[in-house]
Amino acid sequence: MSTPLVSVVIPTKDRWTLLRRALSGVASQRDVELELLVVDDGSAGRAPADVLATIAQHGELLSNDGPRGVAAARNLGLDRARGEWVAFLDDDDVWAPDWLGSAVDAGVAGRAGLVAGAYWIVDRHGTVTGAQPAPDPADIADALPYGNVIGGPSMVLLETAAVRAVGGFETRLSALADWELWLRLSRRVACATVDRPLVAYTLHEGNMHVRDPAGVRIEVGVLERDDLLAPGARAGIDRWMASDASIHHRRLRAGAAFFSLALKERRVPDLFSALRALTVGHRAPRAAGVAPGPLPW
Repeated sequence: MSTPLVSVVIPTKDRWTLLRRALSGVASQRDVELELLVVDDGSAGRAPADVLATIAQHGELLSNDGPRGVAAARNLGLDRARGEWVAFLDDDDVWAPDWLGSAVDAGVAGRAGLVAGAYWIVDRHGTVTGAQPAPDPADIADALPYGNVIGGPSMVLLETAAVRAVGGFETRLSALADWELWLRLSRRVACATVDRPLVAYTLHEGNMHVRDPAGVRIEVGVLERDDLLAPGARAGIDRWMASDASIHHRRLRAGAAFFSLALKERRVPDLFSALRALTVGHRAPRAAGVAPGPLPW
């Protein structure tokens, strides 16, 4: 059996329809030898036959003995990964065909252990609603203690040995487990970026930070106690969560959060954001020249 260049790890639980789309993006990858490791974190039912067939064609299905959380699921895939590089794809996101090849090229050229990419923001129907540019690789390590400037696992490629050297994902965390890993890893390895958006991040009400904001705040406390965050980072996180609540039409939650920030931080812009959340709401981040529509691949 040949050694793959990239190991792709997808944690999932009872989201077979979303997983189908993610798998189609993996199957479309060009010019990269990969292995696929789908980790079922205690789904209630068996995967549909077509999903199992797709997984068997490109790799294997691993299973936890009951739900153990997304961080533990990713770590199980990491333990089994044979590739020089590892990519953790969330089951609700999707890759363009050139993502892995472009990320590997950037990592090799930059002698990097962490490659972050620009990405599209889409709704659950796959319609582009915004975009996020890649951060400056020279600034990533210094910027991460103030906020997750990289984004989620789907838009990141990592050197497998480097991830193992820092112990993988922190299993005390769920929504912020990716950010916590970026914080630790960026202190040890060089970073590189892919500036062309080749990943689609799906923003919907099933996202962990939207579904469980109280849990996210608890996890922020873990990062603070572990001395990973800069002073004042919590306000930025609260502002981000309030914006997402507003995007998802949770007006009272968003308005109350922005109003609380306005009082604590004495920032007039937060007061205006509270009023906006209660009236017209917020939109997903949109890069210059980005218009709503289908993905360009």
